[in-house]
Amino acid sequence: MGRLKIIGSLFLSLGFSGFCVAQIPKNLQEANKLFFVKGGKTTIGDSSEIDAPPFQTKVKNFRMQAYEVTNAQFAAFVQKTHYKTLAERNGGSYVFEPHAKVDSLSIPGTPWWHFEKGADWQHPEGKNSSIDGKDFYPVTHISYEDAKCYCAAQGMDLPTEVEWEYAAQKNGILPKKNVFQGHFPDKNSVKDGFEETSPVGYFGSGKIGLFDLQGNVWEWCLDPYHPNAYRYAKIGTTPSCEPLVPKSFDATSPNEDMRVIRGGSFLCNDSYCSGYIPTRRMRASTKMTYQHIGFRCVKR
Repeated sequence: MGRLKIIGSLFLSLGFSGFCVAQIPKNLQEANKLFFVKGGKTTIGDSSEIDAPPFQTKVKNFRMQAYEVTNAQFAAFVQKTHYKTLAERNGGSYVFEPHAKVDSLSIPGTPWWHFEKGADWQHPEGKNSSIDGKDFYPVTHISYEDAKCYCAAQGMDLPTEVEWEYAAQKNGILPKKNVFQGHFPDKNSVKDGFEETSPVGYFGSGKIGLFDLQGNVWEWCLDPYHPNAYRYAKIGTTPSCEPLVPKSFDATSPNEDMRVIRGGSFLCNDSYCSGYIPTRRMRASTKMTYQHIGFRCVKR
């Protein structure tokens, strides 16, 4: 009886369908794995989003990468194409530094984002950092354009936000994920073991075999961001493989091309940003790159 209790407790701690079982890819073939997402009718959004009321839609079948795109995958792409990312062309990117001095390049309202010269996908914290030993960590400092170019080279595309949220629904809520624990932004308790990104797959997969749809890094979606996109969707018949709106609009950045990002990151915290909730929408400028934004591709 005692042995059965031990086995039962272990089973519950690991969860069902692979929950909480680390499955970090060992090579590029594993990292490139795609999972089939069977289409169907669903409700996108929830009633707590005032500007984005829920709407019903039908989702077509598609395949989604099991993991967020990793440094190793992006390195293979760069080696083949000699691609230069936006951060490399800009000479730097935004790095999370909660105690950094506010300057002309600081982002209003979020002073913990500091433009670091030399920061890019190969140097996540700045020119003196590297990704050595982090082949299967998610690639970061990736712009919307960078993500699109990578996906196109693989014969794929970015997911629409409908596809992304539908996949997250099917995958289920993971009990553990890489998020910010403690008082944001200055006191991270690091209870999950990672102050920044974690290896993809470290926290286990969901019901349909997808990893890190909650936390680790935000993921680019195909859609232009518009606060009323869901209201337009309720009166339209946009296919799930197409963006809900043709152009972006954000009152705080009316002249910027803003795109939807989903899934939250290692910086999401209940007291500031609970973006790891599958229905939560966020946006980012296509002209900027950050330490907490990556992506994954889909094949339709």
